[in-house]
Amino acid sequence: MKRMFYPQLAWDSIRKNKQLYVPYILTCIGMVMMYNIITGLALANTPEAYVGGGYIGALLGMGGWVIALFSCIFLFYTNSFLMRRRKKEFGLYNILGMSKWSIVKILFWETLIISVISLTVGLILGILLSKLAELGLMNIIHEEINYRFTIFGKSIVMTLKIFGTIFGLLFFNSVIRLASSNAITLVRSENRGEKPPKGNWLLGMLGILLLAYGYYLSVTIKNPTEAFNTGFTAVLMVIVGTYLIMICCSVLFCRILKRRQGYYYKANHFVSVSSMAYRMKRNGAGLASICILATMTLVIMSTTTCLYAGLEDSLNQRCPRDISIEFGMQDPEGMQEENIRDLQSGILDTIQMYGLSPKRICSYRYAVLYGVLEEDVAVTNPNGLMGMMTDSLGTEMYCYCFVPLSDYNELMGTEETLEAGEVLISTNRTAYPYDTLSFEDGREVSVKKKVDFIFSGESMMSIFSSMAVIVPDLDAALQGDQAIVSVMDDSFFDRGWFYAFDLPADAKTTQQVYQELDRVFGSDDLKSRYGYDVVSCEEREDLRQSFYQITGGLFYLGILLSIVFLFATILIIYYKQISEGYEDEARFEIMQKIGMTKKEIRKSINSQILTVFFLPLILAVVHLAFAFPMFHKMLMLFNLFNIRLFIVTTGISVLIFAVFYALVYRITSDVYYKIVSEAKQ
Repeated sequence: MKRMFYPQLAWDSIRKNKQLYVPYILTCIGMVMMYNIITGLALANTPEAYVGGGYIGALLGMGGWVIALFSCIFLFYTNSFLMRRRKKEFGLYNILGMSKWSIVKILFWETLIISVISLTVGLILGILLSKLAELGLMNIIHEEINYRFTIFGKSIVMTLKIFGTIFGLLFFNSVIRLASSNAITLVRSENRGEKPPKGNWLLGMLGILLLAYGYYLSVTIKNPTEAFNTGFTAVLMVIVGTYLIMICCSVLFCRILKRRQGYYYKANHFVSVSSMAYRMKRNGAGLASICILATMTLVIMSTTTCLYAGLEDSLNQRCPRDISIEFGMQDPEGMQEENIRDLQSGILDTIQMYGLSPKRICSYRYAVLYGVLEEDVAVTNPNGLMGMMTDSLGTEMYCYCFVPLSDYNELMGTEETLEAGEVLISTNRTAYPYDTLSFEDGREVSVKKKVDFIFSGESMMSIFSSMAVIVPDLDAALQGDQAIVSVMDDSFFDRGWFYAFDLPADAKTTQQVYQELDRVFGSDDLKSRYGYDVVSCEEREDLRQSFYQITGGLFYLGILLSIVFLFATILIIYYKQISEGYEDEARFEIMQKIGMTKKEIRKSINSQILTVFFLPLILAVVHLAFAFPMFHKMLMLFNLFNIRLFIVTTGISVLIFAVFYALVYRITSDVYYKIVSEAKQ
């Protein structure tokens, strides 16, 4: 019987505090289940499983580590709520003669019981729901569905290792907290008097400045590459600023409300504002955590949904025709019109073998220089280029694509003319607002007009922005005394011919033509005959499947992470309301004794919760609004330029999250009311 004393005591403690422990255990079960599912999917989606499986496996593997790290941080956070509520109980045990070592045994058995329940139920649910999750993933990425049920032992072992370690760390953290407190401190932990809180103006102003700086970085980002360079700094500034504002300025906000006599001296505001002022200093971090989690959820929901919904737009930008071929030519002789005509004839002969003729032909020669753009100056000199890339984050990486006017007119069906020193300009990711274009050696050309252009797949695939510079003569633009830019290093210079077309055929025939073109023009014999050294052949349907692999995988991972972050947000809110309810129980008991009715209690609770509860949501939406330009630039790297679609998906994400948030408000306010209204009268 003595052997079962501590396990029984631990189980009774969990059962009697079920209002606290049941949500915690359900969360642990959910985290275990999600991690098991996502690692199982990562193991199932190997490169050998199907074409593109490696992309999904890599994305889900990364998502598994994100969930593991987040689970550790979040469970530590929620466990602190439990320990704070249990301090009085542990103090009473200590006063009644139970040693701290005995209390440690109780904590050990509590942790063991919770971990066994969480791991057992979580793994069972993860295994049972893994096939449903896989079917959902296959449907999203348009892959063939396999109904064979598989259990991955490696996934189960990984889950046991990760969460076994987390529960172990939680136990040792609880022991350290217990060891650092004496019995009197533990018993009085809930009744300890508090000094009137003082808002720290200095830290509050620092938080506002950091938040403003993060917003400034986000809205002033000019291009996608800069979004990655400065995006992390902006996010970090916003997170730190949010915590400082919530912790410091929230106290100041309550003090301002107390000075408004018309607002403060009302039955439904007096108690709520007074209690908020005392707890804001401690619970401001909780509000900030809710705000950051809400922002993360909204960002993930809006961006991944936009990527998936805009897949066809991205595909059309990446591959504007059914089939495209790009020839890289280091030999200038290969760029001659006669050689290009012979090469085009070879392509047409291959297509005619299938009884087809190409439609909507897109053909042009190009020469590419890589560099940076600082205002209206293009730096393509390798020495200057490397220096500017190292010294300045304000520079913009560019791929300068020079195209002859004759090819442009034939491509776009125009009759543009250019004088010496004039060019036409087209950019694919950023606007070019200047009327001239200068180069680092002082040469300058006049921009006659900004025009539309069909960029090649290689240009759209690059992380750099591209600028098409339409020149009167391609050779003259790059060579001789009249050159507008000098080619100083072949490692920063490419030339070639881009050819793309549609086919009036079904997907199977188009695939066969694509494969034949790739085989024929990949031969060394044709490379030497036509003077090209690199050939890249792409087909739209083939790319569409790759796009579904990447964007579908991101969308699915976004769904899983959004669910995890959403329920984490809900649990933090729940525990915040529960802990504040128990803290306010004695205050409302006194207020009821002096005549406060339950109707007035409800009004006071609504006033308190509405004043604070929706503050994190409002600030999260503000964060999202200022982050919108930065994430829109990042989406451009996926060739998604449809800003209207991003606005719509962001608005829908905010609406869905707000509905869940309002439901949580309703549930938690009822729990809070039940605690304080049942105080003894």
